[in-house]
Amino acid sequence: MKRLLLAPLLVALTSCSNNVTIKTNVGEKILVQSSTVYATKSDKSDLVKLIDKRIQRKEKRIEFDEGRVNSYRRNLYEMNEKCKPRSKEWYLCAESMIPIYQNGLNDSLGYKNKKVNELKIIMNDKIVVAETNPELTHKITLSFTPIYIDLNNKKRVGLSETIYCLNPLLNNENQKLPSLWNKYSVDDDRLRLQKGRAFKEICKKFAKFE
Repeated sequence: MKRLLLAPLLVALTSCSNNVTIKTNVGEKILVQSSTVYATKSDKSDLVKLIDKRIQRKEKRIEFDEGRVNSYRRNLYEMNEKCKPRSKEWYLCAESMIPIYQNGLNDSLGYKNKKVNELKIIMNDKIVVAETNPELTHKITLSFTPIYIDLNNKKRVGLSETIYCLNPLLNNENQKLPSLWNKYSVDDDRLRLQKGRAFKEICKKFAKFE
């Protein structure tokens, strides 16, 4: 069965009763019947959960980098001590390892500091979302089964599809909100957001944000 195209070349869209028919530039049609549509709403708490998952992953990576920093710092210190004049462990001195440990330390500190700065940005994004209206619906998930109608008027039932429709009022609440949904969604969910933008008339028909 065909999958719902991301960006079909739409030349017409008609609405009959509670159904939607999309006509492509080659004359084929995609019918979405209201009886197959299931909608679920998401608010700012769902976006906060996505951001929290990103925070947890970033914190784990920072913890890993911190471990590497401590390891290189310890090795560097110990080697410098062994290579000091009159050191009791001078016979264990390997001066060639000192710049290796130093470079490893510098690199690990760089990786860690970069992630720390990224974490600050994520935390600021969470604050932006937390300050928005808790009653506002951010996103509606539409699941439906499309029917494809070819040029011979032959119908075939497609696979179940899911698209995400963002509330047009999100920009009024905060202009960052639409991009934050895209930023913190996983790849599959970004694809569903893209489908929602491509099939905005389906969103307009079935996504009721009131």
